[in-house]
Amino acid sequence: MLAPAIIHLAYSMFKHLVPQMILDTLEILGSDVGNHLSKCVPRDILPTKYGGSNKEFEQTAYKHWKVVETEQENLEDEFKVKVAPGHKLEFPIEVVEFGTSIRWKFKTINYDIAFCVRTPQDTTAKARRLSSQKELQTGELVCKTSGKYMLVFDNSYSKIRSKTLYLSVMLVLPTTMVNMSCCN
Repeated sequence: MLAPAIIHLAYSMFKHLVPQMILDTLEILGSDVGNHLSKCVPRDILPTKYGGSNKEFEQTAYKHWKVVETEQENLEDEFKVKVAPGHKLEFPIEVVEFGTSIRWKFKTINYDIAFCVRTPQDTTAKARRLSSQKELQTGELVCKTSGKYMLVFDNSYSKIRSKTLYLSVMLVLPTTMVNMSCCN
């Protein structure tokens, strides 16, 4: 994934919580993303922003993601984490480009969880409980400014039950799309 320095730090702190099978599919990229991607993706598929020749990448990728969002409700191959009783999981996303979209989908097993998105303008947003055990929760936020955004999964109201959370997050830049995983 193309990532600012804070993502590298967060990844190193939380990678021990992620199953090895998922870790094997992730690679965090720095500023050399174009060079790296050209080794595993043909240049005619890569968007021009990353040294490729595909000018239609944004429309193609967006349509593909929408199909996955509406047809695939099984997130068991996605990021899985347990949120302990009385605790919160805060998933930081550093947005550097105006107009970037953050898209998420998640579900929990057996029990609900509270959720909110905190933005640089509203760092005190309150999480509200969602029936994420009954239906897939999806959403999108178009970022009006750069800065630190936070997806918050709040289980602080629960005194006994931890919540198993399956999560998928995608960033869509104004000119291209960055998935939270990359080919090897």
